[in-house]
Amino acid sequence: MGANIHVCKDLNLIESFALIEKDVHVAGPYKTLSYGIGKVTLPTALKDGRFGAYLTLTTVHYLPESPANLISISLLVKKMIFWNSETYVLQHGGRTVGYTPKSSNELYPLLLHRAWPSTAFMTNMKRLPLDVWHQRLGHLNYASLRTYLSGQGIIWVENDPPHCRPCALSNAKKVYNRATKRRSDQLFHTVFTDLVGPIKPEGFQKERYYIVFIDDYSRYQTTYTLRSKTEWLACFIEHYNWVETHFKTKIATLRTDYDSVVRLRAFEDFLSGYGIEFEPAPADGQDMNGVAEAGQRTLMSMVRSIAIGGNIPDFLWPDLVLAGTHIKNRRPTAALQGKTPYELVHHSKPDLNHLRILGSTVYVLIQDGSKVQSEKVSPRAREGILIGFDGDSICRVWIPSTERIERTKDHAIYEDVLSTKDASDISTSSTPEATATELV
Repeated sequence: MGANIHVCKDLNLIESFALIEKDVHVAGPYKTLSYGIGKVTLPTALKDGRFGAYLTLTTVHYLPESPANLISISLLVKKMIFWNSETYVLQHGGRTVGYTPKSSNELYPLLLHRAWPSTAFMTNMKRLPLDVWHQRLGHLNYASLRTYLSGQGIIWVENDPPHCRPCALSNAKKVYNRATKRRSDQLFHTVFTDLVGPIKPEGFQKERYYIVFIDDYSRYQTTYTLRSKTEWLACFIEHYNWVETHFKTKIATLRTDYDSVVRLRAFEDFLSGYGIEFEPAPADGQDMNGVAEAGQRTLMSMVRSIAIGGNIPDFLWPDLVLAGTHIKNRRPTAALQGKTPYELVHHSKPDLNHLRILGSTVYVLIQDGSKVQSEKVSPRAREGILIGFDGDSICRVWIPSTERIERTKDHAIYEDVLSTKDASDISTSSTPEATATELV
């Protein structure tokens, strides 16, 4: 279901304005206050920049608090103006009269022929309540959430921030005063790392630790889960090779807490062999590794909120840590003046369309090879719990009935139905596939 009305947030653009005050439905069942109506005329442009037509929108509602000017596709259709979602062109009477560049967030900016004081968006998007985005983005604080969604061009339904029990239970922390240090100005030049654990209970595959690598410049985080501390050298080598392969650069400096495990001779030999400067903090100087410590605290706070809010079994924490990293790289941070780590690394805004609330109920299609041919009336899907994402198209789902973790693209997710199963209800006798790491 798309937008129900045309919306303009700039009164100077509205002609024949009539003052009214009434509640209107912009999208879905949620209401907002309209302060008046009028008409707006837009000079559209074609893909090559040539003039298209004068598009006159009648009954445009004045909503000054709207994040964007909106054109309702459903109202255009009633006027025999059609928008092609595959070619992104606007047509009337068989003639192309406008163009909307491709977008990743279901808001399509209408190309205008001459300078215009504001941007109009074609929208087919269902507006979601702010607290849904709060949960989708790993319980991001509301101030940063509003700023981020506005920058992404995403329209939401404003509501009073509810008391978020998972946040209240997970965000209690000490306050640290740390002096601001000069950041690196090169991608992956300086990397902070922190080894966390042992964590109880053990993960589904006997994981007891996880390690984070955080780029000082972009704050982009990579996370690996480990069964033993001694695996961390292999994780660093994998991370080093990933940086070199994908970004054609090399890590020059590594900063970490003091820990006897990182003072292994093999590790020091590896660093010296590749010319990497090693800066371990002294035993009483953990504040020198503040970026990694703050990053892993933010990650664990997010994981706790997600686990509590979604009733996700504790032994699935390794997948939640990886999912939290996936989300954290796509959230704005004050260290980057409201930008996301993903933007600085990939030079484009992240696509949020694949994000769903972790802990949601998922119905996963049973693939042909797993079906029993004689059982024609048996279910075609298994019920599971959403516990993570592999990239932007594949979900990771815990299936209680089979005690396995499945990677799937054929599924249906119900965000309004969260898991009600506790860890004590599910055994961990079987061994699923190996845990994936956040690499993209």
